[in-house]
Amino acid sequence: MGYASKLAGCFTLAALLGIGLHSHATTVQFQTVLGDFEVELYDEKTPITTANFLEYVEAGAYTDSIFHRLDNDFILQGGGFTFDIENSQIERIIQNDSIKNEPFFSNTRGTIAMAKLPGQPNSATSQWFINLEDSNDFLDSIDGGFTVFGKVTGEGMDIVDDIAALKIGDSRATNGAFKELPLRNVSNSDLNNKVPLTEDNLMLIKNIMVLGTTTASSVSSTSSSSSSSSAINASSSVNFNNSTSSSSISSSDTSVSSSSSVSSSSVVPAPSNSGGSSGGGGSASWLMLVALLSAGIARRMGSKKPLQATTAAP
Repeated sequence: MGYASKLAGCFTLAALLGIGLHSHATTVQFQTVLGDFEVELYDEKTPITTANFLEYVEAGAYTDSIFHRLDNDFILQGGGFTFDIENSQIERIIQNDSIKNEPFFSNTRGTIAMAKLPGQPNSATSQWFINLEDSNDFLDSIDGGFTVFGKVTGEGMDIVDDIAALKIGDSRATNGAFKELPLRNVSNSDLNNKVPLTEDNLMLIKNIMVLGTTTASSVSSTSSSSSSSSAINASSSVNFNNSTSSSSISSSDTSVSSSSSVSSSSVVPAPSNSGGSSGGGGSASWLMLVALLSAGIARRMGSKKPLQATTAAP
């Protein structure tokens, strides 16, 4: 069962039992060739975006993916490409439908946000970026704002900073999105002579795995209709395509420029946060509620859709 369905099931159960989930946070670990770091996701405030990201994680879409854009003192972007180690070639990540924008948190150092197409607030799919500076809060208003859906925790930014210290190569001959490609084990001579890239040169993300989900203080057992965290409706967009000049976040289908733009597109149904039940009632009522819940979860399990490819600008 997909993460969107699982989250929806949790929120539905909470609503039926009259329980308010005050804090629901999933932690994922990015396992890179330069070390691992953890990110706490904002399941409650950005449910659509979080569910979308976890769908890609669950499908293994980010396994052997690469950071394809590094803009010093700005952002580190990934989620758009994988490296086929066996055939030594870079491939695009297959994207789901685009999702609804959910701007809520500010783009500050250490936060992770979705990339989008320029001028298209609801165009995020698979690509995301990690903010390297606190001065990136201007991304909160450009194109409606870029959706922050998590933050690097603990000493994880030490690893991110190590990645951000890598050499940057212009590899647009390989792919138009690789104007600012972070590279390892390369010399300036290699860069100048456009030496073909190998596994040892790319900044690989070997895997992203879910470590667990925590729920803090859930209370309220009788008669209150609980509407959990709201999916915020707003239009915000950041493009991470290579198509902008000054400081543009680029990705195969997105770019963030000083006015910033990030691209990605994948749609995952948002968890249902509405509904509730008044407490009390006899055992027959509870049995009916449990039966309804079971039927709803079964329907969700059967309705999981496979990843679908979408066209994206280079």
